[in-house]
Amino acid sequence: MALTDRTVPRDVHAEHLALMEATLARDADTACDVAAMHIQRTTDVLARRHGAVEAD
Repeated sequence: MALTDRTVPRDVHAEHLALMEATLARDADTACDVAAMHIQRTTDVLARRHGAVEAD
C-alpha cells in the first residue's frame, strides 16, 4: 500500500538497501535507525492515505 502512494517522495528500494548494508556490516545502531525511519515513513504514508493525518 505505501509503495503505491506517490504523494510522499521516497526511495523504498534505497531504504531497504541501507537497512541491508547496515545489517551485513553488523552496525546495529545504524540498522535500528534506518529501520525506525523506514517504519515511520511507511506509517506516515498510511496515516495520510487513510485520513488520520493531514498533509503538510
